[in-house]
Amino acid sequence: MASGPERGRIWSDDRADDRDLEPLLGAGQEPTTFALWYREWLADAVRKVEATR
Repeated sequence: MASGPERGRIWSDDRADDRDLEPLLGAGQEPTTFALWYREWLADAVRKVEATR
């Protein structure tokens, strides 16, 4: 869990691939929060469902 200015942001843990922890970036390349990530994920899921209709 991060604190300070990084509090609330989602981090990508790619250490298994010999990379370091990095902030997960949103569509605009800004560090994302869980709320922003979830809204983007939900919008994408809705687009996929609507595309199958």
